[in-house]
Amino acid sequence: VILLNSPKALESRWVLEEAAKANFMGITVLQLVWPGVSRDPKTDLFEPFYLDKASFKDFDTSADGGSILTDAALGTILTTVEELRARSLASRQTFLINDLCDTARGLGITTAMQGPRTIDVIKNSNSFRVFATVGVPDAVLVQETERELSGLDPKNSRFLYDPRSITPAWIEHLEWLDKHVPLKALKLNRISAWLGAL
Repeated sequence: VILLNSPKALESRWVLEEAAKANFMGITVLQLVWPGVSRDPKTDLFEPFYLDKASFKDFDTSADGGSILTDAALGTILTTVEELRARSLASRQTFLINDLCDTARGLGITTAMQGPRTIDVIKNSNSFRVFATVGVPDAVLVQETERELSGLDPKNSRFLYDPRSITPAWIEHLEWLDKHVPLKALKLNRISAWLGAL
């Protein structure tokens, strides 16, 4: 998420709500701080990127704005956005994996990493494969994940996702999908119950 922190941006309730939602979801916020604007303590968790007058082709200080970023400034911002996006995705995936492994360890269940997003859960010599999924799962992701099973029974596998950022209608869709495909979804907040029932 990019926050254009112009002089009055943080006066908007909507800007603050969107930034808070991104932070809650573990999505990094890149805060483009306008020249002459001080950072607000409410933005301490954001990644600051300070703009100066040289970042603009013709810096306009009027209330109407209209300033255009230079190609060099845009290039640096885009590179920063991609670096933060990759870091944020890795962090969210690590959170899912750690939560699964920590919960399993607490229940005396063994886990073994099989790839960057793939974890085997082993209980009583039975193995279950879990795929950590960042973002909003859909049928295409389920199909692609099922291809990764390499001959394993999809009924002994799950794709793990964090439901916090997903609308109730989409969660209902995933529950419907569970009734029609062998590879099932596993909500982050249901890890303990699933592991306990193995």
